[in-house]
Amino acid sequence: MARIDAAKPDRAGFQVARARRSRGLSLVEMMMVLSIIILLTVIVLATIAKARMLAQATGCLSNLRQIHAAFVQYALNNDGRFPPPASTAAGRSWESFLSPYIGPVQAFRCPADSDIFPSVGSSYDWRDTPDDKTTLAGKQEQSPMRQDMILSLDTLPGWHGRHTITAVRLNGQAQLLPEDDVFQNLQLPVMLGGR
Repeated sequence: MARIDAAKPDRAGFQVARARRSRGLSLVEMMMVLSIIILLTVIVLATIAKARMLAQATGCLSNLRQIHAAFVQYALNNDGRFPPPASTAAGRSWESFLSPYIGPVQAFRCPADSDIFPSVGSSYDWRDTPDDKTTLAGKQEQSPMRQDMILSLDTLPGWHGRHTITAVRLNGQAQLLPEDDVFQNLQLPVMLGGR
């Protein structure tokens, strides 16, 4: 019986393994590696984009909470009334009425807005509608109002996702909402009982 020495590898097997090693990757193997790299890149980029959008929405909601607090403070210092309607404000914007209570102008800039703020100076709008039943402009803050009504909102939908708008309600709750819900809310009377 022949004795096999474990220290000396089989010469034929060694040459086959060496031939495989020197051959490199086949075209199919290379395509698989590239496909996996591309897939992982797409997943990472999508995750980064989603995280960025979430961070911008969080910043926007923070701005809206500051705007809400400025409205409350303005009303406290002005006989309990919200800023006057744009039609009677003698060329002043609602932002100019709130500026003393809100601090930096950046509070009026949504992090996702690259269109409106540079030209207008604000990314937001407020419930100053032409209809006396649906507007808050000039109204008494302590009146019996619906607390779930929208007070301030993004000027344009879609900055934080398709068909969505960030908004703050009269009760101070800021959230990302479907645009249809926001527009329906803006058409409802502000006073309880529909007055």
